[in-house]
Amino acid sequence: MVTADFNKALHEHLGFEWDPLNKTICDAAARACMKSDEVGAVWQESKQGTTHNDTHGKEHVAQGQRPAFLDIYRQIHARGPNYLRVDGEFIDKDILIGTSDLYKLNNKLLDDPACIGPRGLHNGGCINPANAEKILPFARKIDFPGRVWVIMCHDEACVHTLKGERCCWMIPGVDMGDIPPKSDGEFEHLAELDSECEGGCISLDGTVGQISRTELKFYISEKRAGRSVAIPRWASVRMHGGAGGEGYWLGDDALMQFELILDIFDVRFNMPWVTDVLKATSDDIAKVTDEIRAKFPYGLAVQGDRSQGHLKMAQDCTNANKIRKR
Repeated sequence: MVTADFNKALHEHLGFEWDPLNKTICDAAARACMKSDEVGAVWQESKQGTTHNDTHGKEHVAQGQRPAFLDIYRQIHARGPNYLRVDGEFIDKDILIGTSDLYKLNNKLLDDPACIGPRGLHNGGCINPANAEKILPFARKIDFPGRVWVIMCHDEACVHTLKGERCCWMIPGVDMGDIPPKSDGEFEHLAELDSECEGGCISLDGTVGQISRTELKFYISEKRAGRSVAIPRWASVRMHGGAGGEGYWLGDDALMQFELILDIFDVRFNMPWVTDVLKATSDDIAKVTDEIRAKFPYGLAVQGDRSQGHLKMAQDCTNANKIRKR
């Protein structure tokens, strides 16, 4: 609860009429009462995320899903530009610059020309030649010796634009119901792809920025209709969520965003014949054949923000929401 919640309950408990504009008990006095030994309320952070344990239970995740994911991630990490060269030896960059103190001490290692990728983009590390020839066993159809795998992390978040409480008062031993929402009104949704390459994101020119959901939908609809349209500069998407805004982020939106992400990635990393990336269009993407794409030197490996609300169902799937209950 927030102080106003407690103060309202305190008025009711003492028999005072509750008028939020003319309070009999001021908020400062109510807050002092909350912190007293008699009440013992604790101010603590709320709305913390919880570990997703899937429907199979935590044992399944701890013994099955997590080790499998970490093994795949380890193999991709070994192939990607995630090393720094020290006296001819290649060392995992996290060991050398993984903390702020280590970064201050060793950040000059990032000046190695081997850390520079296509179009002068800083990859954040270099390739360990010893791992370059190893084929990823789970990606044999799209992998080949020497392909550089860039790891990125997809994330979606709701940014509340009115009340921004990150904490609330909790009274130990008292069932207080649901934690109060962080916002009483408008919020914005942001879906982005984070990386360790220059800019920390995926964009045509390495800069940071966002487009609107409307711009995303326009680009995809025009491209799929076969009309030439400029590829948006950025892949991060913002939208005003809720019934009073643009609605909610759905599986179709995520599918459109990933299509844009791949277009931007390919233009930036794999299509050097596009001389001015800021003038790239959907026509440039349409000209790429399967044979050309199979030889692209850079591959994109994304750790997805996996949530049931983000997944896309097939049109003919069995959906409980569509089944007539009677």
